[in-house]
Amino acid sequence: MYFAYAPEVVYYDGSFYMCTSPEGKGHFILKSESPLGPFRPVTDNFGHSIDGSFWITDDEDLFFLYPGENRIHSARLDPATMLPSLRKVDLNATLHGWTEGPGMFRRGKYHYLTYTGNHVLSTGYRVAYSYTGDNPFGQYIMPEDNILFLRSEQEDPFHGLGHSSNVTGPDLDSIYSPYHNLVALDGPQRRYNLDRLMTNGGLVYSTGDTSFPVPVPSMPSIYGWLDEEDPHTAESFTVSDQGILSNNRVSGIFTAEYHFRLSGEKCPVDLKFGIDGDSWWAVRVDTKNDTISLVSAEHGVEKRMSSERIKVSHDYRRLCAVRVENTP
Repeated sequence: MYFAYAPEVVYYDGSFYMCTSPEGKGHFILKSESPLGPFRPVTDNFGHSIDGSFWITDDEDLFFLYPGENRIHSARLDPATMLPSLRKVDLNATLHGWTEGPGMFRRGKYHYLTYTGNHVLSTGYRVAYSYTGDNPFGQYIMPEDNILFLRSEQEDPFHGLGHSSNVTGPDLDSIYSPYHNLVALDGPQRRYNLDRLMTNGGLVYSTGDTSFPVPVPSMPSIYGWLDEEDPHTAESFTVSDQGILSNNRVSGIFTAEYHFRLSGEKCPVDLKFGIDGDSWWAVRVDTKNDTISLVSAEHGVEKRMSSERIKVSHDYRRLCAVRVENTP
């Protein structure tokens, strides 16, 4: 596949999916068992212009974001065919001209949508944002001062900033925005940049734009790779017949991610936190019945706080991820 514009990869239900729009003339979705490929098409060209982007909701639905009619739209992807629904949602996000390059992220109860315009060869190419609440596909609010990246001086060599995406930092809390700047019109030639985004309620602020070295993103307070011989892992975790336990305590507000795969028969998997003797909390993944529950225990007496059925039929022998957020 040639001239594959704006490729983006997402890990979903045990496989890696790529969307791309060759020459900006509609999209294909490709699939691979590795993020390094090879990727093979699983759809024909289903249109929707250029710069498609994925978003996985908290209840495991996979959505496709794309530009059209100078606005950003979304449509749910059918997991069986990876084709978008004919029902599209207008997200009320526009730069009042050609608008492209959508990307989404969530912090707490807010969802944020970034987008770019109006032309890649313009010195005034820019990145803006809108926000909404719990529903990522409700009507977005465009703040009055919603430009995140903009350098429009022709004599400034750092200009034409645009087409960002959004990624969670390795500390599981920070959000970073990769974007490019225009170097030359032929090609066009562009360079890669990275700045951090900060949020305050529905508002977003950037630490950039920066064309100079910035601090290296922080690692999590606790992390390790238990299937590898790593000195840091040995210092951070104790492995026993009872399970895998961190040697460090966390308290108050935190975010944790657990990654696991089953090597044998299906069984319940307890992802515990807040352990204090025989009192603890856990996310329990019942791989036999495809349910996920929040469980607490006080002095050894368990209580199920809530439970939901897992919507996607997972192969638990593939890498699974569970994210726990303890927020105010």
